[in-house]
Amino acid sequence: MSPFFIHKGLEGLAGSPKLVKKQRLGDILVETSSSQHSKLLLLSKALGDIPIEVTPHSTLNTSRGVIVERDLRAVPESEILAGLTSQGVTAVRRIFTRKDGILEPTNVLILTFTVPCPPTIIKAEYLNCKVQPYISNPVQCFHCHQFRHSKQSCHCSMTCARSGGKDHNATEC
Repeated sequence: MSPFFIHKGLEGLAGSPKLVKKQRLGDILVETSSSQHSKLLLLSKALGDIPIEVTPHSTLNTSRGVIVERDLRAVPESEILAGLTSQGVTAVRRIFTRKDGILEPTNVLILTFTVPCPPTIIKAEYLNCKVQPYISNPVQCFHCHQFRHSKQSCHCSMTCARSGGKDHNATEC
């Protein structure tokens, strides 16, 4: 299909998009400038006379945040999720620590929100919880020790974690 036809069709459906990109597998990623534009696109079934399927992006339309709250330590994750669903929370995961071989719950909770940016404060009934952005641990390869890929997809030569030398590992060093 012509990119000009797609662009004109998108403008006709929901106004001018903020960003349009073609993905590797051929899908078209459309970033809108308002929630109203998003709603109009989600209701669309055809682009001109060509049927289309519009779905929200699974990761770009969500965000994660961290709260630290002592009073929620003994509360099960399912109960916290039920209480925070009305504020856009879709998942709750508690962080655990290992002490003497035993996993113990902490005061730290990772919340997944239905919006691209997490709120700054969330209310757990009478508790005002400050939400900090969640920053995940980076992926590191244990074959070459570079970041952004894992050992399973590594195409580099083996690097020693101890000396940084090539073509041997730390047990041989």
